[in-house]
Amino acid sequence: MSRSAMTAQALRQIVSYDPATGLLVRIKACGRRFPAGSAVGSVDPRGYVDAQIQGCRDYAHRFIWLYVTGAWPEDEIDHRNGVKSDNRWANLREATGVLNQQNKRHAQSNSSTGLRGVLVSSPGRYCARIRVNGVNKHLGSYPTPEAAHAAYIKAKAELHPFWAEA
Repeated sequence: MSRSAMTAQALRQIVSYDPATGLLVRIKACGRRFPAGSAVGSVDPRGYVDAQIQGCRDYAHRFIWLYVTGAWPEDEIDHRNGVKSDNRWANLREATGVLNQQNKRHAQSNSSTGLRGVLVSSPGRYCARIRVNGVNKHLGSYPTPEAAHAAYIKAKAELHPFWAEA
């Protein structure tokens, strides 16, 4: 079944969803490998629950959006707490790509400091910066990475209201 053919009504006949746990569970067996009552999907290398239902492959949080609202999401689905596998309904919200990026919690894997918004500016100095409306904003230079990160977190709460709602 293609994604465009998968409706909320069809989905609800195949799986059940528990909004308190975030689990999609098969109502009917899907061959011997997937008996009725088994959870749908598995965590992929990026941390999201990847699911395939009736030949339609997507992230579980997108199936859940369809299941609860009756329509596929128009944009991205954000996990409020930043845990990509936490598909409880209270943790999901629709977001644009820009807003979803505001909710990132961790530094990039190639970060020299391991702290989001903090760069080494010179020996013994750390620069804090934040991206706002596509432009990097300098937040100051600090003697420790922790001080620079504190400035970043303060600015994030003020400049990224979507993150503050998390």
